[in-house]
Amino acid sequence: MGSHLPTMVRVLPRPGFVDGRGLEFPGLTTELNRVLARGHRVVVCELSGMAMSGSDVGALFAPVGGLLAAWPGSVVVVCSTDRGVRQELDALPAVYRLVVCARLEEGVTLAYARLRLPDHAELSLGAALTAPRRAREFVTRTMLDWRLSVLIAPACLVVSELVTNVVLYAGTPAAVSLSRLDGVVLVTVGDRGRAASGLWPSSVVEKWRAGHRSRLVQAFTLGSGEFAVLGEGKTVWAVLGGAPDVLPGVTRQIHGSESRRSAVVG
Repeated sequence: MGSHLPTMVRVLPRPGFVDGRGLEFPGLTTELNRVLARGHRVVVCELSGMAMSGSDVGALFAPVGGLLAAWPGSVVVVCSTDRGVRQELDALPAVYRLVVCARLEEGVTLAYARLRLPDHAELSLGAALTAPRRAREFVTRTMLDWRLSVLIAPACLVVSELVTNVVLYAGTPAAVSLSRLDGVVLVTVGDRGRAASGLWPSSVVEKWRAGHRSRLVQAFTLGSGEFAVLGEGKTVWAVLGGAPDVLPGVTRQIHGSESRRSAVVG
């Protein structure tokens, strides 16, 4: 029913587990996406016994690589008893900051030693045309509370774009979250999109995906992406940091973008 009051919470570092033992590569990719879509700060992948080539390893962690490179508040642990797999993992870009180990207990210990808890706020929104406006109000209040007024304009742009896509193309409630660490902010918008279940035409699915990562969102973020699971919807993320030289342009883009959409959503 409409929207709920935003809650300010301290993120609990509850791990998400991806057990790759006995899974084929496509199933492993699905499980990793499912865990990442749930927003776990620590993700533990058990890959022991899996035969994986270098290309498999790269393809598996490519979706999370962008997030780890831009956002310092998440840690991914990968455990494998296969020395060759560990070598392939070690060869991935250092910005991924993967914790690679042979034993699960060792990896989890290292992950929690590296983990730092961000400030966090979240908001639940109903599937209403006023959802984008409520999301922008939530972002503005949170950025002011965090003394990050310089990010109000780009953060409002990103959240408004993503929530508008949920309203127009998924037609479901939206979950908005903001996390702050080291001067950067992680924005996530999740939905229960029917598009992910195959009930929408492919042209609509493609339009929905393109909208999530529009050129406006890409232009004013350090990184963005999505984690999708068939039949369970999507979580779209974007990381914003200080970029004072482009912020005046962001404000103009927001005003122009919102005026074009005002006839459809709030």
